[in-house]
Amino acid sequence: MGMIARDNLFEIKNQFPFVELDAFVVMPDHIHCVIVINNTRKDAIYRVSSNNEIIPNNPMLSHNLSRIIRWYKGRTSFDIRNIHADFSWQSRFYDHIIKDDNMYRSIINYIENNPLNWKR
Repeated sequence: MGMIARDNLFEIKNQFPFVELDAFVVMPDHIHCVIVINNTRKDAIYRVSSNNEIIPNNPMLSHNLSRIIRWYKGRTSFDIRNIHADFSWQSRFYDHIIKDDNMYRSIINYIENNPLNWKR
């Protein structure tokens, strides 16, 4: 299951070309990862159709972290359930915007040392 979770992390960049996967660790019951979103465009709330109608954009198709995580959890759940039928994720995820180099280094350090802190 861990290898599936890891392999699907690598697959994120193929599904979302504006994303880079930075540091990560797959733990027995969770993952930590830094996802870099290199998308500078803002998703419009509305769009204009071919016949000049103004219609709302579908938020499910926006380029954001929620969409990336939704894809990752769905893909990974599908794959893992082939070998472990009752696999499930917690319903939410925790995210944090990295604002500066100090915060980045602190988070990378946490990710790298997380396996050492795992209670066996």
